[in-house]
Amino acid sequence: MAKIKGDNVRIYLSNDLLAHTNEVSINLETGIEEVTDADSGNYEENAPTLNRGNIDTTTWYNNAVAGGADFNDVLDAYLNQTLLLLHAQIEPGVTLSGYGYLTNLNPSGGTAGAYVKFTAGFVFTGEIS
Repeated sequence: MAKIKGDNVRIYLSNDLLAHTNEVSINLETGIEEVTDADSGNYEENAPTLNRGNIDTTTWYNNAVAGGADFNDVLDAYLNQTLLLLHAQIEPGVTLSGYGYLTNLNPSGGTAGAYVKFTAGFVFTGEIS
């Protein structure tokens, strides 16, 4: 199995490329419910319930992306609580997709000539494929 280079990870808002991210965390979880009963013996038993997922990313602030999404698009999505189509491409041919909301947005940096970046958190709602 080949290692995946980090520059392959991309986040899309609808069909517009938001960023080749500097850092991304894609979290997929399944809830668990205890189903232990008198027949379980000496061991706790569990069963899966609901799946959920979220994406946290850090990217460079860019308001001049030709044909893609920029920070103003992200800010509008946050302020308007817009339901977004999210695609997280891990590498060509491996993409997680689903609808979700932008739940946090944090621009930072830009002092003493430094570049500005922002972190953003998205939570999926409904099915992730």
